[in-house]
Amino acid sequence: MQYPTLSVIMSNYNHACYLPTALDAILSQSYQPKEVIIVDDASKDNSVEILESYLSKHKFIKIIRNEINLGVAINGNRLLEYATGDYIYGAAADDKVLPGLFEKSMNLLKQYPQAGLSSGLALRMNIDGENVGLDYLPIVSKKSVYFSPEQCSAMICKYDNWIHSSATIFRRDALLSAGGFIPELRSYCDVFAGFVIALRHGVCYIPEPLSAFRITGSNYRSIFERQPELLFEHRDNIISLINSSYVGLFPNEFTEEIGRTATYNYNRVYCLSPLDVYNERLKHIKELRTPLSGFLRGTMHLLLHFEKFISKIYIFVHSRRKIYYPVFRKILKFSHSFGTRKYRQFKI
Repeated sequence: MQYPTLSVIMSNYNHACYLPTALDAILSQSYQPKEVIIVDDASKDNSVEILESYLSKHKFIKIIRNEINLGVAINGNRLLEYATGDYIYGAAADDKVLPGLFEKSMNLLKQYPQAGLSSGLALRMNIDGENVGLDYLPIVSKKSVYFSPEQCSAMICKYDNWIHSSATIFRRDALLSAGGFIPELRSYCDVFAGFVIALRHGVCYIPEPLSAFRITGSNYRSIFERQPELLFEHRDNIISLINSSYVGLFPNEFTEEIGRTATYNYNRVYCLSPLDVYNERLKHIKELRTPLSGFLRGTMHLLLHFEKFISKIYIFVHSRRKIYYPVFRKILKFSHSFGTRKYRQFKI
């Protein structure tokens, strides 16, 4: 049987300093893509110059230049229309694929052609490209596996998201029929598309680090999360889509949790801000210079910790959020800390 083809699509905006790392990693994969299509979103640095240097050496690289900045989601949908491969990998210009991503994913997808995507684990790297450990998404299997749509329905209620976009290869027709990347969902557009595909077609899963994404503080998702006024707009957009274009696809339990999560995150970060209060008062505690300063500092530490604990309980109760998910995330982060040494052995 002939192997299916793979198209790599990438949107770049002012990432000239990271482009060579991202492109070299793609071009060194053991399974070579049919094409690499890159849109430069009106960059103001020397990104185009770097891209053209690769174009002269690799004929399967195609470059599109925007006159104005359109944004990641719009560019992603344009690139989907240009792509001709059976499968799509959406590369980020500041991230890096790890060896074996394409080959392992495509082999598993060939084995399970009904699957709408294949996803793996992802490492986190700092701005200098150093491995800082595994990302905090659930590891839902100890071996490579295919999950049916019915299994995926139960999993999104239990784990929320376990599909890391930077380590995911989509079946192109499944991604298009899912609506592609919906611009109104901003940084959540790839996660939502993954959910729709999982619930319609099922997914393949590889419990190995297959990509590394860079934490810069200016990532698309980081910028969005710093805008509290968008949290409820974001929630309303998701629920509106679930109840219209995707009615009957998502389990009710998941839809209800989206509303609770938005309320919880807004209150936790932008209303009570117990951590900010704690840090501010801690400054005054450290300035105490009396004979009883040690005792006072200790007592105030206890009181502040208690206040922070009570505030978190209030936020949790007020949002009516289910207890298992936040507890699960804490346990997940704690368990991943034990695996840091193991995953830091990966060269990125």
